[in-house]
Amino acid sequence: MKFEDINAIYSMKVADLIADGYTINTATMGGSQGDIAVIDLRKGTDVLRVRLHKEMAHHFGEDRFWGDCIVLTVGRCTDERIIKATGRSYDTIWNNKLETVEERVFWIMGRQEEWYIEGEEGKDALRKNNSRYGNRDELHERRAFPGMEKTMLPAIRRHLGKERFPASKVEEIYKSWSSSAGKYYYYASIGNCRAVKFG
Repeated sequence: MKFEDINAIYSMKVADLIADGYTINTATMGGSQGDIAVIDLRKGTDVLRVRLHKEMAHHFGEDRFWGDCIVLTVGRCTDERIIKATGRSYDTIWNNKLETVEERVFWIMGRQEEWYIEGEEGKDALRKNNSRYGNRDELHERRAFPGMEKTMLPAIRRHLGKERFPASKVEEIYKSWSSSAGKYYYYASIGNCRAVKFG
């Protein structure tokens, strides 16, 4: 699925609601709350907002997951001032106060060119992508950084609680991937099989 397909889905949802008797409620559509697109519709005292916005999802723990998504939401306005308004109004419909009527989530796939998979299928695909990325061979290689001993020395001294610690005692600076944290850590090897870890 491409973004053009999401545009078509958004347009069809708006068209369906207009066909059902709703009209565009331009009085409440000014301003920006971070939406990609937003249309407010009214049918009598029923005011709906159809919005498209981007969200970031990061879940750590047993259900380890991270990814971004485009969300299409149909929300019902619960603000009495707007519901009862009959003419032009400068009131704002606040997204965090909408009652969700319908929601569709399109997970962003790919790093160079974005494409999308909807719902749990997309979430599962992202989990697989994240797992593959975390298990790449190059991530788990121990990479040495010769010549960085003096650069890292102030951090090593702080970590050891010593004002003086000669660079000559630092045998190696290297970085290694931590699967549990999902990031690289730098290590300073200072002899006796001891390694000082830095974020």
